[in-house]
This record gives sequence, structure tokens and C-alpha cells, in this order.
Amino acid sequence: MKRFFLWSSLAAVATLLGLIAYIEFVSVPVRRFTADLKVVAPPTLAGWEVRDVPLAETQGSVEYVNNILLFDDVVQRMYRKGDLEVLVYAAYWKPGKVTTSDAGTHNPDSCWVAAGWSRQERRFSMPVSASGRELLPAEQGVYSIRGHTSHVLFWHLVNGEANRYEDQQTGWRTGFVGRFERLPLVMEDIRKYGLNMKREQLFVRLSANKPVDTLVNEPAFAELLTTLDGLGIFKDKPWK
Repeated sequence: MKRFFLWSSLAAVATLLGLIAYIEFVSVPVRRFTADLKVVAPPTLAGWEVRDVPLAETQGSVEYVNNILLFDDVVQRMYRKGDLEVLVYAAYWKPGKVTTSDAGTHNPDSCWVAAGWSRQERRFSMPVSASGRELLPAEQGVYSIRGHTSHVLFWHLVNGEANRYEDQQTGWRTGFVGRFERLPLVMEDIRKYGLNMKREQLFVRLSANKPVDTLVNEPAFAELLTTLDGLGIFKDKPWK
């Protein structure tokens, strides 16, 4: 009996190592999204004040963020028109770079909450439209820290399709503990995507100073969303 359990354990470990090796080195699909994020989120926009916002306060901190997130392209810009302010953040990972569960944890529910933000409100797969055009289902939340409140819409696109977040918890940790916590998400990703776990991914986050229910009725916000349609957030303009 002991020998049976020993061989069973060795077989399970070998299978797991084989699965990890396949995910790491074999399952690399073809890239579809080829746009430059710094162009898709325009550096200038008529009638708007636009400025770049660094990912962190110091160069060392920026390099640390880059090493943690491992993205291939990133942009973060503040767009201001009248009393409306929208911070646009987009990060892209080529096929074969990171798993869907790893990229999916870089969202306000995880990063912001772990950094001290408080999640005040959350709605999943929210229908959003702009100027009569329907967007992909959006994740919506309200987060606050030290008296500052941010109203957020975000999308985690996997092969151009919106990933779902109903099963995510707040404050995912990093390292081995975080990976263990996210194991149910990994299993769900395997069920949904198969062994090809490191698919092409884009994370888009819009953080505004007004509630989402107000934003979606503002012409200026619809104008900004239309400008950003190259990100693939509209149903009628998917990734090429």
C-alpha cells in the first residue's frame, strides 16, 4: 500500500511538472493585437487636457512595477475636460507571457485593496454603451483611500474577449501564498481555455472623478470612449 501511494504521488508530481512545462514553453498562440498603446490612447485630444502619469513616483519604483507586472506595453494618461477627469491605464501582454490568472489579479480588487484602498461598491459584467455603441461587459467599482474616491470601469481582455471576475476575492496576495489562493481561478481557466494558459491579454482601466451612472450619460465621456475604441472595448470593433 505504501508503495502504491509512493508511485501515485510520483506520477501526480510528474504530471504536474509536465503540465507546468507545457504551459511555460509550448502553449504560445499567435499574436493578434499589434497596436501601440501610446497611440491608441492618444497623447493629444482636441478640447481635452492630456498628460502622462507615471506608474510610480520614482524610477526605481517604476522598474519594480515593470518587473512585477511583466507587461510588454503600457500607457497611463490623464484626460481632463471641464470638470471631468478620467485616468486611462492600459497594459498589454503578448501571447506566452503570463497566465490569465496572473494578469487578472492586477486590478483594483487586488492591487488597490492590497495597497490600502477600500472597495465601496462592485458590479460585475456591467452593460455599457456610448453614442449608441455597445461595449464589452465592464467591471465596475468604487474605491477610496485617504478621502479620495475613484469610480472605475475596467476590462481584462483575453484574446479580445472580456474575462469574468465574479469569483475573484479582494486583496489577493503575491508570491506562493497568492498563487495558492488563486488555484480555483487557475482550475476555472483550464476548464475555459484549456492548457493554453498564457494567452494574449490586455487590461484596460478607466478611473474617473464621477460615478459611473453619471459618466455614461455625459457626452464628453462617450467622446473619450469612442477615441479609445482601438483598445477593443467596443463590441463592433474587436481586435484585428
